[in-house]
Formats: sequence, structure tokens, C-alpha cells
Amino acid sequence: MKRTGETEVLFDTIDGSPIGKVNFVLRDSKDRLWITVTTKVKNWIDALVPDLDDGYIARYDDRGIHIVADGLHFTNEVRFDRNEEHLYVVETTGGRILRFKVDAEGELSGREIYGPSSLGRGAYPDGIAFDSYGNLWGTTVYSDTLFVITPEGEQIVLLDEGDPEKVNALDEAFFEKRVTAEILFETGRGIAPWMASVTFGGQDLQTAYIGSLKGTRIPYFRAPVPGLPMVHWNERRG
Repeated sequence: MKRTGETEVLFDTIDGSPIGKVNFVLRDSKDRLWITVTTKVKNWIDALVPDLDDGYIARYDDRGIHIVADGLHFTNEVRFDRNEEHLYVVETTGGRILRFKVDAEGELSGREIYGPSSLGRGAYPDGIAFDSYGNLWGTTVYSDTLFVITPEGEQIVLLDEGDPEKVNALDEAFFEKRVTAEILFETGRGIAPWMASVTFGGQDLQTAYIGSLKGTRIPYFRAPVPGLPMVHWNERRG
């Protein structure tokens, strides 16, 4: 999509099949695009169950579009570390973060859990972003928390604005496979209801912004450390 409004379709199928529910797109320093697909289920609310793992990651480069990792639980945002040695991916219904080793050709291997095996009861992680010290910041969308996973793998909750009663009701429905729109939309409150993303901006990358799906404003605060520069930031500066 250009600033002037024109759009171009890069691809609309993978291996001749519909892509599914596309969630996130990330560009790396080699101009490759990394695409996450949350689910192949048509109605994403129906994918809010603990045992569905039809999410995947695809890579788009000069060789075309290829699925590089599958079997994921509601795939959400992805990020690279500083040297693009690992790709980190959110499993929303898995309640955790995974990471993969990335080789020079963009192939993924060594799938492992990064940080806690579970981010806690009621934790449906959504957006992630690295700071310059190697901390991985993240949000949980229905329980409205902002957290950090340190380089040592410790999880620290920085902000918790969720409604415990509504989140517990969602959790019970989730594990019993009976989530409905009514139960889901009862959740979400605080300064950024349905907290969905966190990113860093400002001239020194030390302003943290929180995105939300139910909010009408974008809250921000001065972060204790600057964010990790992304590819487009370096281009802007350079």
C-alpha cells in the first residue's frame, strides 16, 4: 500500500490453497517478508480452543512464498532479535512465546519455548517488541496486561488492568471449548482495553506506545530503556 492510496496484491494463495486468516507481516534486513497466519478456520472466534494448531508462518522472498513453520496455536506477532539469529512468535491460544533459529537462507529450526511455558492463567499474548537490552515486551489481549520477558527468561508484569471475573469466565469457556462472542466481548477494560500491541517510537526510541482493539486512543509512556531499532527505522535515519 502506497501513501497515495494504490495497493498491489503480492499473493493470495499458498501452494494453490487459500492463505487463511493473515495476522502480521514483518520485513527483515534481507528484504524478506515474514507472514503469520492465525488459523485456517473461517470464523476466528471458533479457533479459540486449546487444541487447534493450524496456524503457520510463511516467508516471502525472491523464491516465492513458502510455509516455513506450522502446527502453531493461533499464530500472532513475530519479531527478530538484534542479529536476526532467532525469530520469536506469539501463540495466543498456547499462552506462550516460541522462537526458532534462522539460517542464512531463511530456514527455521530448533523450535523452543521462550520464557515461561505458560504466561499465566487468562494470558492470551498478542503483540511483542524488543528493547535494546534484549527484553521482550508483550501484551495479553483479553486480560489487558503489559509484560516483559527478560534475557534470562523471567516474566515481569508491568501493568495489569484486566477484569479477573470476566477473564476467568473466558478461561473456563476456552478450556471447555465453548467460547462465544458474548463471553469474549465481556472482557477488556482499562487504559487500553483488549491490549493488542506495544512498540517504541520517538527520536530516541524511548517512548512506548500501547495499541488496543477496543480503545479509541493510543496511550504512551516514557520507557526506562529504548526500543530495538527495526529495519525501517535504520533506513529512516540513514
